Amino acid sequence: MRQPVLWPLALALPLIACRGRFDRVPTDAAIDADPGAHGPVLSCAAPPQFSVNGAASAVAATATAGGYYAFVVDGVGDVHGFSYGFADDQLAARQADVTVFGGATVKGAAATAIPVGDKVLLATLYGQPDALGVALIPRGGDLGVVADPQKQPGWFGLDGTLARAPDGTLAFLGAQSSLDVEAKLVTPTGGDVGAGHVVVDRSEAVNSEVITASDTGFLVTWSASTPSPNEVHAQLLDSALSVTVPATTINTGAMFDGNDPRAAYAAAVDRYLFAWWMKPGPDEVWVSVRDKQLAEITRVRLSVHGWSPRVAAGDDGFLVVWRDDGFPSGLAAARVTFDGAASPLTVAGNGGKTVGWDLVTRAGQPALVWLEGGATSTLWLNPLCN
Repeated sequence: MRQPVLWPLALALPLIACRGRFDRVPTDAAIDADPGAHGPVLSCAAPPQFSVNGAASAVAATATAGGYYAFVVDGVGDVHGFSYGFADDQLAARQADVTVFGGATVKGAAATAIPVGDKVLLATLYGQPDALGVALIPRGGDLGVVADPQKQPGWFGLDGTLARAPDGTLAFLGAQSSLDVEAKLVTPTGGDVGAGHVVVDRSEAVNSEVITASDTGFLVTWSASTPSPNEVHAQLLDSALSVTVPATTINTGAMFDGNDPRAAYAAAVDRYLFAWWMKPGPDEVWVSVRDKQLAEITRVRLSVHGWSPRVAAGDDGFLVVWRDDGFPSGLAAARVTFDGAASPLTVAGNGGKTVGWDLVTRAGQPALVWLEGGATSTLWLNPLCN
């Protein structure tokens, strides 16, 4: 079995000084509550796995203090929800299969899920056969209905369309038919707080955009097709969506397109990790560690065999997972320290290939949630401690 090729500190730069889901209960958790700040964590010795009936794909995962949630879309566009909680420090199924939405776009529908106190907000493309927009779907701790889905026609996005700021403010990001990328604030049930406004102009010909939490608000990351080659850009916004750090090029000096960028913020050290892939010949996965002003600390090539990385931050470092068909699972991974040192991880299953995956952090522990295909699909929740 091939191991990921790691190139630690490939472009070491001078260190820049820097710091750093859910029915109603008698008292709801605050929407800015830390998901599982205390309590049990996933087993390293025996990562939990659960059977999922029927063909499914496009996993979206999230977590609250109460446990974990995963959403998948089936072949007719129904979105199914699964919830898991701890009993005697062992993860167990609570809701095995709840249909939470019908009419999702079959290809890549289950996009993003985020915690909202003790509830969850899911975003999924809707419309068949072609997407018409994104539906925002609030659900309770038992995956029961909280409010009707809020459809956002003409807004488009896959993973990374929703984010929650540290103060609990929620933001929704989407590409428009005009080719602009807009963001707007939304309520915990997906309703509009205000009008959307442009955060990335159409002149950049954006082909991949995501939003995630930052130190005081949000981080928007995208791949710009103009100029060529594609540049990975990022900017910081406050919780009112005003720019605090303007657009910054992440893959500086690029000679090849930067594709599918993703990012995560580590509050413990006030740093960001950006990941993207490019194709100078074989596919390469790169990461960049940046400070709170998006100044680069170091850049590392993680692999020369991979694409479509995703990133999560934990108390002790970052977890990066990407596609690599050279492995039985179809996934490769690495743990990256806050200073950019990288070590490979193995994603092991039962011999089947992944049909969808997501990353989630709970109680400071990042984990891979992935769906392994086969006669019966298996959903894994793996902290990748190996």
